[in-house]
Amino acid sequence: MQSQIDTELIDTERIDSRRVDSGRITNVRMEKLAQAWRPIWESVRRS
Repeated sequence: MQSQIDTELIDTERIDSRRVDSGRITNVRMEKLAQAWRPIWESVRRS
């Protein structure tokens, strides 16, 4: 019984770390998108 509880705890930890990783990846993607769009927005503002 005790080992079952341990594996459940490990599983939730794994899920949490995966969630953090995907969040980091999303942030990096958004930053790259923002960098790509910045010059376009600047030119749109000027015209």
